[in-house]
Amino acid sequence: ICTVYRDLNRFVGNAGYPHLLRVWNYLSDINDGEGDAERYRRFCAGRYRALAVDEGFERQLPAASAIGSRDNGGLRLFALAARLPGLPVENPLQVSAYRYPRMYGQRSPSFARGILVPWADGPQLFVSGTASIVGHSTLYPGDAVAQIRQAVVNLETLREHAVRSHLPGRDPSRLELESCLLYVRNADDGPALSGLVPDLFGQQPVRILVGDICRRDLLVEIEAVYRQKTDVTP
Repeated sequence: ICTVYRDLNRFVGNAGYPHLLRVWNYLSDINDGEGDAERYRRFCAGRYRALAVDEGFERQLPAASAIGSRDNGGLRLFALAARLPGLPVENPLQVSAYRYPRMYGQRSPSFARGILVPWADGPQLFVSGTASIVGHSTLYPGDAVAQIRQAVVNLETLREHAVRSHLPGRDPSRLELESCLLYVRNADDGPALSGLVPDLFGQQPVRILVGDICRRDLLVEIEAVYRQKTDVTP
């Protein structure tokens, strides 16, 4: 993992896009192993070794997610990079992932809760994989419906905090949901969660995929992208 991330940083730097904005990690058998030997925890340790090269590296972390795939593909990684850095956003309801206590692994996960990018045609917010976590604890273990509702609360809190922190004076509602992915650990939960989509996300299409989540007691994770609403002149 460390080598993969070092190679990624070298590649985007040489290409002239040295700033990672968003990274998607798909890791087979993500929950295999016990304690610090769990595959996700080992992934976090390797990623940390690659990214924690400078003091204050936490302020340069991308938004990210790590979802468990159910094949033998090892690690599949996709990344979005830019010439200029985005603006990191943390969630007031959650402990920053890079400050998780030791109980979650030898090294904390190295990602920002979100990255706001002030593009010339309007800001865009890339949100990391978001689950039913408040503080650093999982809420509602075993209840997928309650977990998705809490995850949506976390999304909305992050969006509002991004606007207050980096777009003062703007209406948070103008940063609208542009795309959304819902990962479900258990396929049997899919119908119940699908029925909640119109109430939770409005008319925005939501793609639902089956995938393992980084913690075994998490049943649902949401990825989202928000974009500033543009005015249409009649």
